[in-house]
Amino acid sequence: MTSLPTLFVHVGPSHHGVTRYGTVLADAARRTTAIQSIWLQSPSWLDRLAAAVAIARPAAVHLQFTDGIYGCDPRKAAESWRAILEVARPAMTSVTLHDVPDVDADTAPQLERQSAYRHVAESADVVVVCSHHEAQLVTAIANAHATVIPHFVETRACDRPARTYGVGVLGFLYPGKGHAAVVAACGRMPDPAEVVAIGGPSPCHQALADELVALARDLAVPLRITGWVDDDALGARMARIAVPVVANTHSSASGSLATWIGSHRRPLVGAGPYADEVTELAPGCLTPYALGDPDALGNAIHAARRDPDGTWQDAVPDHLHPDWIAARHIGLFESVT
Repeated sequence: MTSLPTLFVHVGPSHHGVTRYGTVLADAARRTTAIQSIWLQSPSWLDRLAAAVAIARPAAVHLQFTDGIYGCDPRKAAESWRAILEVARPAMTSVTLHDVPDVDADTAPQLERQSAYRHVAESADVVVVCSHHEAQLVTAIANAHATVIPHFVETRACDRPARTYGVGVLGFLYPGKGHAAVVAACGRMPDPAEVVAIGGPSPCHQALADELVALARDLAVPLRITGWVDDDALGARMARIAVPVVANTHSSASGSLATWIGSHRRPLVGAGPYADEVTELAPGCLTPYALGDPDALGNAIHAARRDPDGTWQDAVPDHLHPDWIAARHIGLFESVT
């Protein structure tokens, strides 16, 4: 057991993937390291954090950040981060950034997100990201260096059923997630497969569900939006999908991809820098298709439907187990405190 006192601070709803990432990481770290955790959801959350810091006197405080778990306004998300920072110091503050915005996007919402992430990255003592692609994005939008620690892969029990159906996209509906691209690809097929959105709309993007339903109706594509699926039922739900797809138009790291891999599935993934990184970390764990080619995704789905065995894999990469990823975090904290 290391003597380094570390406080993991969890913010946001328990079912959000980024919040859950933080709790799984903390649970893994706790198996070998003396750490403490606090979950901030009550109106007096800053008072609770101040009390926890006063009692634990941590050398390091670690948080997860994506603007969506702090509300729908990136500026308010940055303000919440600033308030946490004021309470957490003089401890070393560390943050894992998720969903780092694309530097090529120049719309007002994306520029606001870039500004929020710039503030968080430049004010933290240590910045962590889950891919080298994200590290490059951080460098492009902020005067900050990001340490790369890969996204962990949890092994899930996922027995292969006798019958599978549909094309599945896992995770919240939000812009760029790729649900519409999958519906459109299926709409060009002579026998469209049902599209199953495993999850529901992000709290900030409720209208996307209605838009997706309208698109599927116009293209005569069967569509099912499951809403949030709890952990106990998720493995069985994913196992029943015939073709798993990660169709993000801008993917710099992906919890959905890690969850598919951990469930012994080999998803279709849009080719790009992050897909290349995952392939290097875990060879054979995904099937890439060309982004930007309107026929590539449809062809990949068609091929996967004809070869269902190709969407499954026996091995899950042990070196990405949460215990290993947590150990790398603790090692990083120890090196800078």
